[in-house]
Amino acid sequence: MASSTGFGYYTTGQTWYVPATAQNLDAVRTWSLVKALLSGGDVEYLFMDRSVQTLLREHAEAAGDDPEWLQRLFRSRVQRDALVRHTWGHRTHFHVRFHSPRACATARHLYPRLKANGMI
Repeated sequence: MASSTGFGYYTTGQTWYVPATAQNLDAVRTWSLVKALLSGGDVEYLFMDRSVQTLLREHAEAAGDDPEWLQRLFRSRVQRDALVRHTWGHRTHFHVRFHSPRACATARHLYPRLKANGMI
């Protein structure tokens, strides 16, 4: 079981929910948020537009983040099953899917009952 939460990118200027670009993305703050989410554990996937991934990866590389970790994090020709995945329409925001061991255990426990009652 998983749950998903949406986040807006940090951008410069006074508007919100605008497409993130090289001109307006606050890469320092956005990358800090992404890193905090990833290091907090239980992140199954992070969905964002490929163009924003490129900007954040460039920032992370310039900031000295571990290149091997970044290689595993972002999809490439070498790394196809990456944690950060492209999803169309995610230039204004990104989604984080969290894995919940407790929700998985509850689902396994309730499945036979739900099935017996014709609910699934």
